[in-house]
Amino acid sequence: MTRPIAAGNNIRVNYAAEAGGTLRVALIDPATGAPKPGRSAADCVPLRGDSTSAAVSWKAAPDQEQYRDAQVQLQFHLEGAVELYSWAKM
Repeated sequence: MTRPIAAGNNIRVNYAAEAGGTLRVALIDPATGAPKPGRSAADCVPLRGDSTSAAVSWKAAPDQEQYRDAQVQLQFHLEGAVELYSWAKM
């Protein structure tokens, strides 16, 4: 989990996932420790394969605009053989 940050418009990750591995991201409210509505790891579209700049998105609400200025913590969920090299907010 990251320190609190302003969410920004877009979160991108540099990662590599072996066959069957997935990466998901949750936006956590630092005040409550709970995921923001529609931004839990279960709501995240799983990232598979390998990318140097994959955009993170969520099923329920793909528009990041509503959380752009919100303070959040990023919680990364790596399942299987996954390596997370870096992340950035845009």
